[in-house]
Amino acid sequence: MGQYKNALVTDTSPFAVAEAFKEIRTKMLYTARGDKCPIYAVTSVFPHAGKSVVIANMARSFAELGKHVLLIDCDMRNPVQHKIFGLDRSAGISEVAAGLCRDDDGVILSSGCTGLEVVTAGHIPPNPTELLASENYRDFLLAMRERYDAIFIDFPPIGVVIDAVVPVELITGYAVVVRSGKDDKRGISDLLATLQRVNANVLGFVVNDVNPKRATYRNASEKYKYKYRYNYTYSNRAAEMPAVSPDEGKEKK
Repeated sequence: MGQYKNALVTDTSPFAVAEAFKEIRTKMLYTARGDKCPIYAVTSVFPHAGKSVVIANMARSFAELGKHVLLIDCDMRNPVQHKIFGLDRSAGISEVAAGLCRDDDGVILSSGCTGLEVVTAGHIPPNPTELLASENYRDFLLAMRERYDAIFIDFPPIGVVIDAVVPVELITGYAVVVRSGKDDKRGISDLLATLQRVNANVLGFVVNDVNPKRATYRNASEKYKYKYRYNYTYSNRAAEMPAVSPDEGKEKK
């Protein structure tokens, strides 16, 4: 868990990073479509884009406004949220979706941040896509919408599996995390095509791991009808936050 020790933005984090998440929060607040409890999801083209750290900080940022927020780790192949928040994942969304436990069986955990609770991925199942398409999972999301002000879901990369588009109709909108200098236009265009085919609402892009000394990063969002771009750069202190562009899913031995 060491690589996620400083994953969450705090009062001592670089100013540029803290301000970036406040800007993301402001833009996302305008996309709620009047939903009492919007459900926001994050995905990426490929692994190692930093999506899990990004959505953890999105959720924490919303909770700082006094909102009651739930973060669900649905990346059941390479779960990370339990590492970021230092939680046990003996029971989580995989158990709920499989019908092995209910939401009142201790799967909703305190994150240690006021107003933010977390459902970990639980045990890694053999059939994550089928579980996310289950009635148990759908019923859980519908029940949580009655209890929270906002829900954030950490999905796997769409460039690897299709879990992120199940069930798309319950998702208010997707934020797509791309890693500057790593994710190419072809991959991003393919991701957008996948989301468009299922009528997903793409809110915008978070461009992660930006080096301000490099050329401006451009991507396929220029052709997409939603043109929000959440760019952020890091000061020289960014090295103190190793989780901003983590190698997700890699365990230290």
